[in-house]
Amino acid sequence: MTAVGNTGSLSAAGEKPLKDESVAIFSDALNHASIIDGIRLAERQQRVQVLVYRHCGMPHLNALLSSTPAKKKIVVTDSMDGDFAPMVELVRPRRKHGFLLVIDDFHGVQFPKDADILVAQTGASGTRYKV
Repeated sequence: MTAVGNTGSLSAAGEKPLKDESVAIFSDALNHASIIDGIRLAERQQRVQVLVYRHCGMPHLNALLSSTPAKKKIVVTDSMDGDFAPMVELVRPRRKHGFLLVIDDFHGVQFPKDADILVAQTGASGTRYKV
């Protein structure tokens, strides 16, 4: 997935991010293997802190978001298990914590009516939708 695979690009090539530029990625436990691989690559390059939250576990995600001092936060979700990503529950903490919400498998999610969400797609572009 482009958005996660290139997370290392958030900082200068060949350099670790400064402490105030720290990036934390919060990954649903049942994300697709390609997403997990991209996150692991960024972690191996010591560019991000990775935290895995229980599948659709919004209380767990909220606790992790609240306890992580990283300035830049990215929450990645997918619908690999055949269920729906809890979009309403993801938008509420997004407003509080200001994280980038990355959703893979667009056909598997439902959007709340008041959501303004960046949808990252495999390829070079994402699209912002006001639903």
